Amino acid sequence: MIPHEEKVFSIHEPHTRWNNEGKAGVIAELGLLVCVLEDQHQFILQHEILHEGVDSDMIVGFMKKAKERYPAITSCNMDKGYSSVKNRKALEPVLDTVIMPKRGKLSKADKERESDPKFVEGRRQHPAVESAINNLNHRGLGLIRTRGKEGFVRTVALVVVAANVHRIGQIVKRSEERRRRCEPARKRAAQVLALASSAQNQGSLQGRESNVCSCLTDGRQKHVLLNVKTPGLPA
Repeated sequence: MIPHEEKVFSIHEPHTRWNNEGKAGVIAELGLLVCVLEDQHQFILQHEILHEGVDSDMIVGFMKKAKERYPAITSCNMDKGYSSVKNRKALEPVLDTVIMPKRGKLSKADKERESDPKFVEGRRQHPAVESAINNLNHRGLGLIRTRGKEGFVRTVALVVVAANVHRIGQIVKRSEERRRRCEPARKRAAQVLALASSAQNQGSLQGRESNVCSCLTDGRQKHVLLNVKTPGLPA
């Protein structure tokens, strides 16, 4: 019998690996595993390609490296594939909250740990990870068209950059839409202020206060009362 590590799964791409993640309806997948770290703003902070070993072997070093780059990281939500008692204990001194669900049957201590409010809230946010993976697949990670191991590494890096640039575009577009919605209110407020200032300078307004509706520059509409003294107008 040929040892698994000596098997070749692709003649043209010898770096290809046989991956059995236990997904429903999927016997196995050919390729390389890619681990990504996404923050709460949907930016990919770090990625790593597994040329050898399994995902549970690399997560500790991966997170320690991320913590050095981004000291503000306090918690991380992980798949069950990274789960092991050794990994959890190694990451607990690094992160305030380690959200690493256990595979298989849970003990009483595991149930108490996974029923913690922070753990439960983190697991509720986990579906966003699948959205990030789907986004990377749409950017080109679903089918690598470059040749060789170096081409694979280059494509993964470019896909990550493309995903982050796309996210920046979404934020800018949303900001511009909010600004566009507030533009009429901003123009009306400017006109009222100009009229009030002109009338005050001419001394034609008497004895009143004008309430002006303004708009903040970040696009969120708020009512701001600007007291403009207008002496001389009859009630």
